[in-house]
Amino acid sequence: MSLIGYWQSRADSSPDPTEGLAEFTRTIEAGRTVRVADSRSEHGTQSVKLATRVGEWNAQFEIHQKRETATQTAHGPLVITDRQIDSAARFLVDITTRLDAGHW
Repeated sequence: MSLIGYWQSRADSSPDPTEGLAEFTRTIEAGRTVRVADSRSEHGTQSVKLATRVGEWNAQFEIHQKRETATQTAHGPLVITDRQIDSAARFLVDITTRLDAGHW
């Protein structure tokens, strides 16, 4: 079995959800600012990392695509598109907003 992604969140006093990593080079607005580290163009394992802060919560969501084993979905091999990244950013903001509001 291969790791195809993960989500993590934590109550944290640090305002930087990227933990200071320079690989987060762009942002998406999804109700909150979501920072993006995109390695889809690299050889081997491609990944997209998203990071946001809502209230006192820092959260990250990462999606992996291994070219050699082609992560499978219900519709065939996973191909991470910009549209999917936008959807993942909205998901991350929604989940983190629920945590911050105590509605989890």
